[in-house]
Amino acid sequence: MKDSLSQVFGQRLKQLRENKNYTQEEVGDWFNMGKSTVSQWENGRIPHATILDILASKLGVTIDYLLGRTDYLSAPQPKNKFNVANNIKKIRLSQENKDLKTCEKIAGLLSISLQEYLDIEEGKNINADLLSKLANIFNVPEFELLANTLNVNNSQSIDTLQQQIAQVENAEYIAVALEAKQKGISVEELEKIIKVIEQYQNKK
Repeated sequence: MKDSLSQVFGQRLKQLRENKNYTQEEVGDWFNMGKSTVSQWENGRIPHATILDILASKLGVTIDYLLGRTDYLSAPQPKNKFNVANNIKKIRLSQENKDLKTCEKIAGLLSISLQEYLDIEEGKNINADLLSKLANIFNVPEFELLANTLNVNNSQSIDTLQQQIAQVENAEYIAVALEAKQKGISVEELEKIIKVIEQYQNKK
């Protein structure tokens, strides 16, 4: 049975803490909290977003990794920034919360000027740290911000998928694989897709 989000969070927090030789007391000191609070987190109690952000930063990972939404410790650097910029804009405009549809609101949440945010949607100044923050604001996994225009449908054959992947110069391994999985592609088919991506990237 798949572990719950809280279980994954607790397990990853403990593993990262121990790997970096921090005690529970030391982690608690970051927040003026006691060892017992950190112990509760490691047993599956997820703290609020501000604490998650600090934990991720101190431990050198993304919030997505801490919460089990990705197995990548850090966000991959975007290869096609204009494509990523379009994804950011589309996700912003799709938000149910009207406030999150405005550039002004997002700029404020990022603590940057409106012009700086408008530059981001033009493909400028995009980096891994920014993607992590935007994913948290929009409550989406980072791969959605990185995803390119590859569409995967259940009706498509593996050969068709392989052709599509080969045509996408900057095909992102994680974006393609996760999108395929969400569309109901089997594990066996995913493995074939992954091999094609790896073969294609090795030729570059």
